[in-house]
Amino acid sequence: MTDYNAYCAAIGVKPRQIVSAVSAEFPKFSKIQFSMCANPDYGVCLRPEAEGLLVAAFGNGPGLNKPAKPHPKNTDNRKKSNSFRVRLDDDTAKRVRQLMATLGFTSVQEFLEQLLLERLERKESAA
Repeated sequence: MTDYNAYCAAIGVKPRQIVSAVSAEFPKFSKIQFSMCANPDYGVCLRPEAEGLLVAAFGNGPGLNKPAKPHPKNTDNRKKSNSFRVRLDDDTAKRVRQLMATLGFTSVQEFLEQLLLERLERKESAA
């Protein structure tokens, strides 16, 4: 947890200097918000970008959170990575589910994939 009072004491800066450094990038940040950040009972802390401004202006010190490593973006490792979506009214959806059951399909994915492949093959054979 951050301890901005410890940071100010260790670095030797006053709260108004902190407010000045942060408000340059976050204009609505004032001494009121810093007061809440400095009092742990409020449960308020600065965003990592704002803490980065402090480190850039005054240097790193005890009391600040360690910068979090960015979360790696998920990659799509699916064999079938393309997705199509459709919205149906209640009556049409009911009819589609009845047709799926009649034809023995257990999933919408399987049903639609087969339906589209048959339609594509029919189109290609006609051409």
